[in-house]
Amino acid sequence: MQSESALPKQLLIPMDIEAPNGSKPEPSASQQSARPKLQLKRWQVMSLLPLVLLPVGAIAANKLIGSAASEADSSQTIPVQAVTVEAVDGYAVGRSYSGELVAGRTSDLSFELAGKVVEILVDEGEAVSTGEPLARLDTRSLQAQRQQLVAQRDQAIARLQELEAGPRSQDIAAARAAVADLQNQVDLARLQETRRQSLYERGAISREELDQQTFGTGSLESRLQQAQSTLEELLEGTRTEQVAAQAAAVRQL
Repeated sequence: MQSESALPKQLLIPMDIEAPNGSKPEPSASQQSARPKLQLKRWQVMSLLPLVLLPVGAIAANKLIGSAASEADSSQTIPVQAVTVEAVDGYAVGRSYSGELVAGRTSDLSFELAGKVVEILVDEGEAVSTGEPLARLDTRSLQAQRQQLVAQRDQAIARLQELEAGPRSQDIAAARAAVADLQNQVDLARLQETRRQSLYERGAISREELDQQTFGTGSLESRLQQAQSTLEELLEGTRTEQVAAQAAAVRQL
């Protein structure tokens, strides 16, 4: 702060000061000589004090701000490190972008047969390898069809094995017995036809009865020929054409 000598002269104004007992002290000779010139009242002096103290406060505030700024500058000093600069061919710059990823290639997949999808084994966008299953269909109906085909195949295989093995001795014996039985029936029918022919010539029977006997004899002879052919086929064994045809049927199934 400024000393008393630096203060404006208007502050050095004598004031009327009352004694504690209410009496005023006697002014000195200098005060008496100055009173007519600078005689001010107390309220006038109090109104002048703010105007006098304002410049004094501004000067003190400027000094405080200056000292604080110098201290702040000294505390914010940053050390500097020297670095040697080297030339390079290039540099990498990292950048980030926002967007949507889209597959470069898409494939529409489907089953060879129509059906109901019961299981999906991969998720959309997942990487898969060649031959990896992606989904499964309901194959219960196909399994039933497969079981039916397997049964037909087994039946055809059994027939093929039977043809390859040839006829059994029991079948040959049965065929021979059938031929012998039919041969006996044919012999009896021929004998009866001869008798009926004799009776017809003498007028003992009608033409109709003779025709019935003749027709029965011919039917028995046809059955005898068929039985003899079956017996001969069994005796010769299975033909190669039959075996080949049955083998083809097995392969198809």
